[in-house]
Amino acid sequence: MAVMLSELKNDQNRHRLNRLFFRRVWQLAAPYWTRKGAWKSWLTVGILCLMMGGFSLAGAKFTQLTADVTNALVDKRTDLYWELFTWLTVLGVLRFGADLVQQLIDSMLAMHWWRWLTEYIMDNYLYRHAYYHILQDEKIDNPDQRIQQEVEPFCGTVGAFPRQFLGSLMDMGVQTTIMMSISTPMFFAVIGFALFQAVAMYYINRPTIKQNFDITVAEADLRYGLTHVRNNAENIAFYRGEAVEVGHIGTRLLNATRKQMRANVYGIYMQLMNEGVGQVWNYLPLIILVPVYFRGDISYGSIAQATASATLLLNSLSVLTTYIPMLSQTVPNVVRLAEIHETFLKLQENQVDEKNHLVMKPGKTIQLNNVSLKTPGGEQSLVQNLNLELPEDSRLIIVGRTGVGKSSLLRAIGGLWQTGLGSVTLPLEEGACLFLPQRPYTFEGDLRSQICYPAAQSPVSDDELAALLDKVCLGDLLARHGPLDRVADWSRVLSLGEQQRIAFARMLLIKPRYLFLDEATSAVDLQTEAALYQLLEDVGTAWISVGHRPSVMRFHRQALRLHEGGSWELLTMEQLNELADSD
Repeated sequence: MAVMLSELKNDQNRHRLNRLFFRRVWQLAAPYWTRKGAWKSWLTVGILCLMMGGFSLAGAKFTQLTADVTNALVDKRTDLYWELFTWLTVLGVLRFGADLVQQLIDSMLAMHWWRWLTEYIMDNYLYRHAYYHILQDEKIDNPDQRIQQEVEPFCGTVGAFPRQFLGSLMDMGVQTTIMMSISTPMFFAVIGFALFQAVAMYYINRPTIKQNFDITVAEADLRYGLTHVRNNAENIAFYRGEAVEVGHIGTRLLNATRKQMRANVYGIYMQLMNEGVGQVWNYLPLIILVPVYFRGDISYGSIAQATASATLLLNSLSVLTTYIPMLSQTVPNVVRLAEIHETFLKLQENQVDEKNHLVMKPGKTIQLNNVSLKTPGGEQSLVQNLNLELPEDSRLIIVGRTGVGKSSLLRAIGGLWQTGLGSVTLPLEEGACLFLPQRPYTFEGDLRSQICYPAAQSPVSDDELAALLDKVCLGDLLARHGPLDRVADWSRVLSLGEQQRIAFARMLLIKPRYLFLDEATSAVDLQTEAALYQLLEDVGTAWISVGHRPSVMRFHRQALRLHEGGSWELLTMEQLNELADSD
């Protein structure tokens, strides 16, 4: 119960403009504003602040000219009226132009921040397999969508703070001073009304934080449902599961539309409130100042000046009160980005926390020292206190029943899995270790790039690439699928067996010292499997395999047998075969 209450409290904190929110804003903003070369961005902000100060002073002059023009009109001073009217028009045009320039500089700063922050997050996302650990953890949904969609609104809203918030405060300070010089009651009425409006807008917009968050999550869930159909189209088609998928997507769509409709209805309520407040503000100067004018204490121009000042002040208040909803709307963006950023920080901390995580150490050979692995939630022990040394001529296969952690151990040895205790020593230099999964990674691009991945360019000639394809039993691939320059989505064009052989071609280019194979030949025939393992022997690499096919056993010298509960034993192939015969 205590855990449930704690989770509920944490969930509620995600929907508030509280200390946690502003701390997360600072954590996301600090890298940009403290980076090397950040002085240029600070200089831009300084220029914006100077322009805003000049803009506010020009507003004071504008209201004074309004009063003078009105008095000249009442007194029928024709020449003075047209002179002042000209200056008033020029000043209005200059203020309009200055506002456009401020918006341009503001948007350029936000765009630069957007690009920099996206690159910063992507660098962290791809650093030391962080993306892999995030996907394995499954606590953060749609990390790619978060990075693509949440950075721009975050930078736009937070970057607008100087112009919209500070600029509005400057304008309000100047205009309230003018009003105080005209009428003290008017000044206090304006201050009271401004405070009332700010507080009212804050409380009115509080529900929109959770509404916007729910809409963002619901839309992401709908997008995931559509992507799921695309990624699993063949399986769905085989099962004739279209009706089920339509139902799943329809449920997600209904959820998204309901949350959007709720927000739209509440938006109408907010619009009515804003219109009512605006009407009160329009009549406030007249209600207070007209009686003073009738007593003869102020001129008619002062009423015009106060009205113009009130209009400018209303504009500033409108910008300020508009910024509060903008800030509310960015709460989901901040939360979803901060959760990724906080995961980066946590991963970096855990990499040096030897007490709670598997520690990776550089070395010439692979050694496992007191390695213990558990499932991510700690529900099951996979391996306990494993000590193992793998020299550069190792031929090891990991065996055991399904679910005992064979693939998890392979990933731990390869440096991908860090949920556990102990240490793994292995060569960390580029290209020293290579992992071949059951379904190799292929992508949309030219055929040449599939073979050479992860190299950006081919290290050998096209004739040599063709020879590599022949070695991995794909000599007819170019004849069937076109030249090396052909661009296609090769995960759809090539069969799984062909993709597995492409992975072996990559191995021939990289020539790793250690190769990890997780059912890497499961989709090829026995003759091709034997030829591929012979290639490993010719290259001279060490290999560690996971496999269930009996045909794979003969290509290894040792077997690590894992048992349920985390126990293990290291066997020769003769011992393993004897156990298999006895079973």
